[in-house]
Amino acid sequence: MQVIGLTASVGVGKAKSMEQAVDHVLTLCANLDCQDISTVSDNIGELNRHVNKPNEGAIVVDLLLKYSVSVATSSFLGVAN
Repeated sequence: MQVIGLTASVGVGKAKSMEQAVDHVLTLCANLDCQDISTVSDNIGELNRHVNKPNEGAIVVDLLLKYSVSVATSSFLGVAN
């Protein structure tokens, strides 16, 4: 038996529906040859003492600023717009 601990969300790829999201996670499990998926349910207090929780928030970006960042990034990477 192998135990793999993932410390980040596995994400849902480009899923636009619950069915696609489930399919993405199942594909990931198949690629890792998983038989079971589990999450911490016991010792949550102990886990929280060892895990840094990120601050959550949203930053609103002006469309012109977003475009400028895109242009600057593309220029830096040598990609034509």
